[in-house]
This record gives sequence, structure tokens and C-alpha cells, in this order.
Amino acid sequence: MPVDAIVPILQIAAISLDTPRGLTLHEGQQCLQPLGDDIRQGRTFSDRQPIGVGKEAGTTDLLDAPDGPTVTSRIFALKNADPTEWRDRVQQEITGKDTALERLNRQISELTDLLALERSSNRQAQESLQLMQSTLAQSQGERSRLQGLLDGQQSGNAGAQLAETQKALESEKQLSARAQATVDLVNQQITAMGRQLAALEEALAASEAKDKESQARIADLGSRLNVALAQRVQELARYRSDFFGRLRQVLGTRPDIRTVGDRFVFQSEIFFDAGQAVLKPEGQAELDKFATVLLDLAKEMPPDLPWILRVDGHTDNRPIKTAQFPSNWYLSSARAIAVVEYLISRGLPTDRVAATGFGEYQPLDVANTDEAHRRNRRIEFKITER
Repeated sequence: MPVDAIVPILQIAAISLDTPRGLTLHEGQQCLQPLGDDIRQGRTFSDRQPIGVGKEAGTTDLLDAPDGPTVTSRIFALKNADPTEWRDRVQQEITGKDTALERLNRQISELTDLLALERSSNRQAQESLQLMQSTLAQSQGERSRLQGLLDGQQSGNAGAQLAETQKALESEKQLSARAQATVDLVNQQITAMGRQLAALEEALAASEAKDKESQARIADLGSRLNVALAQRVQELARYRSDFFGRLRQVLGTRPDIRTVGDRFVFQSEIFFDAGQAVLKPEGQAELDKFATVLLDLAKEMPPDLPWILRVDGHTDNRPIKTAQFPSNWYLSSARAIAVVEYLISRGLPTDRVAATGFGEYQPLDVANTDEAHRRNRRIEFKITER
């Protein structure tokens, strides 16, 4: 191993010599520097005085130190040894210290990084400090300028201006307090309205749910009612058709008795004389046949079937004005009532019959002839729903 390479190794090894208190790098270098000089000049360790001899020459005596014996004894052992043995022992000493050296290197690297970071932070802090100092100087200058302006503007009315300013400030405070009170009140009202709105929404949701349920029930009831009504209509139509068939058999085929749609039409001359509302005997005979057929059919109809016999009286358009019949309204109504009363006398229930007078206002023939007049004077019978 070259001599120049051994000296640095000895200097590094001095860092971690196993002494009671350890040596600094500077102390190790002072201790091992003479050994390095001997190695460079080719002298043996025996040619040199032990460390501590010749204090007058300025040499260092580590034996006098509190922890000196441990260090110097190891150094003397190295100086008195054979060079080959000395190099081996130094190599062993150096090899044993590799781990400590590596650890120290890592610590040095970490400390170096921390130092760089600290330096960067310190530099930023100094820059911020300089900026703040500059800002402070500007602020102080502005303050001085404003103070000078204020001092220059102070005069006899300064007190009045101050009082006015304080008064304006107090007014602003009062306005601010009132505004804050108003805001608080509005917030309370908004909160109350929010609660009311939530309650209304809840009630509305419940009402909508109930309404949907009711609508479903109504739809169901309506459907069922429509079915029931359709069945009733069909049933009533069947009985009406049966009644018409039986009545035709009883009355026979006569020109003064006709079927118009769902009604039986009798000419008024069958029952009444002209301008009168008293039933003639032959008219009563025809009503007896009619009542017999209707009463027989009523016995077959279900009691809950809502049927009724409507008797309609009609006249022609020739006016009438007597003490008994001031107009055709009276005459048509009186004739219908006379027919109804006779049918009731023959056993027709009062709640199954009704009388209506139409006067001349529902004509079958609008012509102004005797034949048209005769056709329009009529009594109509219709079985319908109540």
C-alpha cells in the first residue's frame, strides 16, 4: 500500500478510536501526523522518540491527559511493531471502523441536506424581512405625510368637524343597529315561513295521497255504477219493448194509435172533445186496456228498477183563451193530469207516473193544415227512468 494512501486512512481511523471519551478528528490527526512523517521519510518507529518525549521541542504528550493512556498505548504498540504487522493491524483497525464511517457519512449527508434547507429557509426569511422592512418604511413615510397634512389642516374649526364626524358615526351606528334588527326579524320570519311551508308540503302530500286513493275509489265506483246503469237501462229497455209488444196485441192496429220511437202516441180525439179536458167514455175504455197491460208488466219488474210512466199532453197551434184554459199550456197540462188521475184510479202507483204539458211547442207536423193540426193534438205515453 502506498505511504501517501496510508496517512489519510490513519486520519480517518482516528475519528472512531475506542477511547473512554473518543477523539476529535483534529486530535487524531495531531496524534498520527508524526507517524505519517516517519512513513514518508523511510524511518522505523524505533528511530523516533515516543510521543511525550521532548516537550521542550513543542511535542504533544497525550499520556498526561485523563484519557491518554488508552490512545498512546495503542500508538506505541503500532510504532514498535514490524511494518508488515503494523500495516495488517492498521488494516484490521480500519476494516472494523467501516460501519461507523458509513453511518457517519449518512449522518453527514443528512446534515448537509438539512443545512441546505435551513440556508434556503433563512434566505427566504431574509428576503421577506427585507420586503417587510421596505413596506414598513413606506408606511412610516405615508404616515408622516398624512400626519403633516393633518397638522396643517388643524384649525379653529377642528373641534366642530370632529363633533360632526362623531355625530355622523353615531348615526351610522344607529342605522346599522336598526338594519341588523330588521335582518334578524326577516330571518326569523323566513324561518317561520320555512316551517309553515314544510307543514303545508306535508299536508299537501298527505292530501294528494288521499286524493289519489279517493280518485281510484271513485273510478272504481264509477265503473261499477256505469255497469249497473247499463244493466238497468238494458233491463228497462227489455221491459219497455215487452210492454209495447203486449200493448200492441191488446190495442190492435189503429190509425189513431202510433209508435214513435220509444213512445206510444194517442190522438187527443180518442180521449177528449175539442177544447175540453174531460175523458170521454170510449177514452176511459182505452185507458182501462192500457192500465191492465201496464199493471201486469209492473208486477214482473224488479221493485228497485227506477221506471216511471210519463204522460205528455200536446195541442195544435191554434190559440185558446177561456176562463178554464187561458192558453194551450193549461189545456195540454189539464189533459195529461186527467189521464194520470184515471190511471191512478185503476191501481197505478202514484210514484210511477208523471204528467207534463207542452202546449203547441213540440209539434210533429209544422204544416198549417187540418191534418197537421190533428196529428199535433196528442197524448204520449213513455216508460223512462226517474
